[in-house]
Amino acid sequence: MKMTFVLVLIFGCGAWDLHAELITSFVIPSQTDPTISDLYGNHYVAINSTVPKRGRLFLLIPDKNRMPGLYKLILHTAANSGMHAIGLAYVNQGKITEPCQFPTNSDAGCLEKIRLEQLFGDQDYSEHTAIGRENSQEYRLLKLLTYLSAVKPLEGWEDFFTGEAIQWTLIQGAGHGLGAGGVVLIGQRKSIDRVLCFAGPGDLFYYDSLNFNTAPWILKPTATGIEKFYGFIHSEDHIGNKDGGVDSCWSGLGMGNKTGEINVDSGLPPDSSYHRLVTAVATSNPYQSVVMDQETPKNGQGTPAFTEVWRFMMGISGSTSTGNEPPVITDFSPLEDTLVLDSDTVVHFSIIAVDPDPDNFLSYIWYLDGVRLSDQNPFLELNTQDLNEGLHTLLAEVSDGKESVQHLWIIVDKTGKPVKQIDLTPPDPEFYFYLTPHPFSEYLEINFDLPHSAAVRIMIYDLEGRVKKEINRSYFQQGFHRLRTSTEFRSGVYFVQITVNQEVYHHKVLKLK
Repeated sequence: MKMTFVLVLIFGCGAWDLHAELITSFVIPSQTDPTISDLYGNHYVAINSTVPKRGRLFLLIPDKNRMPGLYKLILHTAANSGMHAIGLAYVNQGKITEPCQFPTNSDAGCLEKIRLEQLFGDQDYSEHTAIGRENSQEYRLLKLLTYLSAVKPLEGWEDFFTGEAIQWTLIQGAGHGLGAGGVVLIGQRKSIDRVLCFAGPGDLFYYDSLNFNTAPWILKPTATGIEKFYGFIHSEDHIGNKDGGVDSCWSGLGMGNKTGEINVDSGLPPDSSYHRLVTAVATSNPYQSVVMDQETPKNGQGTPAFTEVWRFMMGISGSTSTGNEPPVITDFSPLEDTLVLDSDTVVHFSIIAVDPDPDNFLSYIWYLDGVRLSDQNPFLELNTQDLNEGLHTLLAEVSDGKESVQHLWIIVDKTGKPVKQIDLTPPDPEFYFYLTPHPFSEYLEINFDLPHSAAVRIMIYDLEGRVKKEINRSYFQQGFHRLRTSTEFRSGVYFVQITVNQEVYHHKVLKLK
């Protein structure tokens, strides 16, 4: 028996809140471009499809040896506040900055050269590392945005790039530790919306074993106005070196030099002129507490205590509290969101959730291809012998009686077995879909009405049966939906196929020049 796990789609990996429509995904970097390495973890993506969009991309650059999935809470906060949110996996493993430490190196520009290699990689900036263009932060972000715009054409990811150019002015850059230096460099070289520094940067140049200056590159002019730089650190942070490296860098940048630092434990700053934020909350890990999921303090409802601090730094005012808190998915298995099966087997699924409101009882419901299963516990055993060959969806829903969250797996059965009939409830006979305009030239709209929630896949074929484009493959709620897609292929007659659970429908359409 051979089971292969690959990422074919990004739809629905992570928690899917039916009420808030917070949709999260892990994306394998090589899926966006095969020349990109997967050695540094997966990208993490979040978007809320129901809140008003702010037209901004929140870009989180993790600390050294940290992966984007460790920063979900601040990424969710950005998404729930109307921003597209990305945690970027990049070359941050090992001791990447060690060659610049005293007494190994006497080059005051050593750290800047390594950071330029990380950001751009378009030339050999540093003799100490060879990242290359294909693994640079800029290239990885560009290819991820290109991929998301193609796979999720209705979510607006194309707003943040044009051709091979990133629209930096629409991006808020946030970084932790090593990543804070990365976003400061971006803000120095590019004009961006905001620069948010968590426990960093701490770039120093030691001219002997005890004495140091701020790394010279920190003191250079910034393309982004310094009034858009904000920092947050714990007063007991000795890893980020609050009283040494970070304070020195923030002062060198000119960040908050007029107003000084302000403690946010008793409330937010009175206005946006305060740029250097400090906390002294009790924690076992001050360095990680300001932004990382595991160590950031939680309030009585289990939500991050620093949510409003983060929103203040993002330039967003107003509380996000809604009374009842939805369940929070803390773990799930398998971790892969797409399973490709080459032979029949038994797959064990699990979903673990907690309820921030202790007065609620959690219930669990599983759906296979939109059909509710009898299992009502956090664990499901699925025998793939019962599946047809082809695409299937498995959805786990956790509810507290008031709000629900979901997690979606895609199962691709490639066992080659004969097609069997499965006891699935087909859509209502009155299900219909139609295309506009008809004929069409540049854009085609697919309109369909679902009598009940279902897994939907939409494809365009030519007259010889060749797939020309996959428009969507996801789980839709009951009701009317409209998808708009562009078509680059030549004029002629095509078929639009929509598969709802196991039922297949077709429409013929004519494309004109």
